[in-house]
Amino acid sequence: MKNLKSNLGKLMRARADHDKLPTDHLLRTLADRFDLDLCRYMDQQGKCTAGQFLASWAKARKAWCAYSGEVIVDVMARDLSMKMCDLFVVEQEVKFEGKK
Repeated sequence: MKNLKSNLGKLMRARADHDKLPTDHLLRTLADRFDLDLCRYMDQQGKCTAGQFLASWAKARKAWCAYSGEVIVDVMARDLSMKMCDLFVVEQEVKFEGKK
């Protein structure tokens, strides 16, 4: 298994280094955890489930956004997700109407 480093983890560590944060700071620990789970998930030996991997990413992303002030979801992504939800609802309505 390679020692993978995510872009988010690198960004979090660089900011922690720049701000001279201690080694046990939340940015560092969550970046390390996310990269560890990335390696475990990519190894595909059942050591990390998709749910655990996404939870690890979400915690790291939330910590990064809280510390940096970056928004968690930008407007473009929100609009796209709303359009996808609209498509899903339309599909469901069509399927429901087809069963009458």
